[in-house]
Amino acid sequence: MKSSRHLAGRLWRVLQVLVTLALLAMLLRTFSWEKVVEMWRHLDGGYLAASVALIAGATASGAVALLVLFELKGHAAWWARFTVDYFHVQAICQLTPAQAGEVALPYVSGRGRFAPGEIAASLVIQRMTSLGIIALAAVFGAGRWADPVMLWGATAFVLFSCLVAIAMIRNADIRGWFNEFVDRHFGSILYGFYDTLTSIFRDRRGRLLTHVVLMLGRFMVAVASSYTLLVAFGVAVPFWDLAGLSALATLAALVPISINGLGVTEGIFVVGLANYGYGTEQVLAACLAGRVLGILTLLLGSAAYWFLRWEDGRSAV
Repeated sequence: MKSSRHLAGRLWRVLQVLVTLALLAMLLRTFSWEKVVEMWRHLDGGYLAASVALIAGATASGAVALLVLFELKGHAAWWARFTVDYFHVQAICQLTPAQAGEVALPYVSGRGRFAPGEIAASLVIQRMTSLGIIALAAVFGAGRWADPVMLWGATAFVLFSCLVAIAMIRNADIRGWFNEFVDRHFGSILYGFYDTLTSIFRDRRGRLLTHVVLMLGRFMVAVASSYTLLVAFGVAVPFWDLAGLSALATLAALVPISINGLGVTEGIFVVGLANYGYGTEQVLAACLAGRVLGILTLLLGSAAYWFLRWEDGRSAV
């Protein structure tokens, strides 16, 4: 049974690679490298730098949005260290479908500073909040590119999934079985999970509201990073249209048919921005450049994480 699951997992990863290559091949088929070279000559470095700063800001705001849900203990150095840990985990997410690498955060950021279960509970809330914001942005902003029925259906599915997850968490039998399973295979990373979750909804509602506001801000900063990146490549579209298209692309990328949505996101932007008169070269180059810049930004945070780990090890000797 275990070997069958392992084989199925490998076959699925191979399929993801093949789908990714096929999608990129379709996009590159009409690609003119001469236009790309000419475009790079007129690239606006200022907007490109602004996009990188906004990418870093969006990631940092995700860490802050989690921190406001915690039972903070007044150690500012812990908060800064958690932000570095968050960058590192987001770098891991680039290799996992639908950002599943976030489950590593309780391991990475526990270490006596914050309870792993507290981190896990806050991550669940953050993921639900993020999905809700993206679904609503797609419904109200992506109607010109997708059937409203499909968008409302996706929103209903997101809402239903969140409600099912909440119902499973509240069920004592399911919760007990799941805690035992996780303890047996991964250790006590869910210690305090349910207590934190109930405390947030019962006693930390002000923090929960602040979290939602911060996540809205994070989404807008992420859209702003895409906006400045596109402008750097000579692509100018209305900000709110870009917000709807970005939400649509994010929803589509949640379906793990390619490696981290590679090819899916780019294809949606190419088709969507063609309505504004922009060619494949401009849009695809901007999308791929944004993906590379995002990965490099996260890798810098990951490098800071490993440097701090090395410092911790050296001081412990």
